[in-house]
Amino acid sequence: MRKQFIFTALAIALGMNAEVQSTGYSFYFNNLPYAEGTLFVSAAYGDNEIFRKAIEIDSEAVVISVDLSGYVDKDISINAFQDLNENRALDFDSYGRPVEPCLRTKITPKEDKGVYEFRMIQY
Repeated sequence: MRKQFIFTALAIALGMNAEVQSTGYSFYFNNLPYAEGTLFVSAAYGDNEIFRKAIEIDSEAVVISVDLSGYVDKDISINAFQDLNENRALDFDSYGRPVEPCLRTKITPKEDKGVYEFRMIQY
């Protein structure tokens, strides 16, 4: 009886995990210029914000799990910046150029693609 219960619980857990993987998406920020600070990431569909996250950085790469299942085949705006001085804002020089690594792009989520890779731009 106990073995059957454990087997059933394991089967349910594996089934839930498969469902999460099929509807989940990941943003992969690779080769971050600095392994420090905070990465601020937001995604929006038109005027509707999908999510906004702040992640402490301790390596050259960050993976963020997001749910974009309701936005398949729709243009999503992605904005990100790496805050190096802990002021929670993207800083600019006297010419209006960002002085911290940043990113502004668009993606169109597809059902058959779960991982989207991004590289920050440093001016």
